[in-house]
Amino acid sequence: MSELPLIETSGLTRSFPVGGGLRGPKRMLHAVRGVSFRLSRGEILAVVGESGCGKSTLARMVLGLLAPTAGDVQLNGEPIERMKRLQRAAFVQPVFQDPYASLNPQKRIEQIIALPLRLQAKVKRSAIADRVRQMMSLVGLSETLASRMPSELSGGQRQRVAIARALMVSPKVVVCDEPTSALDVSVQAQILNLLQDLREKMSLAYLLISHNIAVVEHLADRVAVMYLGRIVEIGTVEEVLGHPRHPYTQALLASILEPDPAKRLPEIPLGATFPNPLDPPSGCAFHPRCPRATDLCSSDEPEARGLPSRFVACHHADS
Repeated sequence: MSELPLIETSGLTRSFPVGGGLRGPKRMLHAVRGVSFRLSRGEILAVVGESGCGKSTLARMVLGLLAPTAGDVQLNGEPIERMKRLQRAAFVQPVFQDPYASLNPQKRIEQIIALPLRLQAKVKRSAIADRVRQMMSLVGLSETLASRMPSELSGGQRQRVAIARALMVSPKVVVCDEPTSALDVSVQAQILNLLQDLREKMSLAYLLISHNIAVVEHLADRVAVMYLGRIVEIGTVEEVLGHPRHPYTQALLASILEPDPAKRLPEIPLGATFPNPLDPPSGCAFHPRCPRATDLCSSDEPEARGLPSRFVACHHADS
């Protein structure tokens, strides 16, 4: 019998009613549309795409912070809506993008880190204090910072506090939503290396939300590329980043700037048409910007081609 995936989504969809004002009709913004994927034990799956493609909405549904409009999320084979809040929180924990906004500015560091364990069960204060010290040491924070306030810490230290807080209940999965984008470049590598070390020490799996291809290449095992609420390509990092088959993935990789002042800005053949989630195109959502689009692309939505671990949603993926 094969092992259950830690996270499995099927046809996951989320729409939001927007606009309308006092009298006008509301329109539906389709943030996530029919997303299906699996996350296995010890794996790092990265989700990449442009801002507004639905990555963070997807993360919030996996965390149980947002109910899907359609589809379902299963955590270790159990539907997420059947799980109690504390049970769900013990299984999957978040690390958010901005360490300045994700910590309570009125609480001391030791109180912030201890909170998840205090909420989970009746644990002796001495045991909680020991666990806080253990977690602070694990993420590279000095015990002398325990009585400090978040405003007294640097950005990198705050993100370490957020990571320590997430690990207090020993979750199986950590959802990292742009965990380094708000940090200085010099600190980003330290946090990425820390996440990698913690993965090995605690047998963690990560769902990594990012727009930074370099971060994905450094950290992830597999990568899913999202465009306008859908996953258009998924596979191992070597397959997707080394041999991209979807035109959008190819465009993303072509847009990466190289640290060479002698080279010009990359020319990306995507045209001036930008995606509108309020009015998604017919057929393949990418066809108005795709240099390889044909009449088939504008009329028929492409089905995922390939194996479950590697697929491309493109009519011309083999050309």
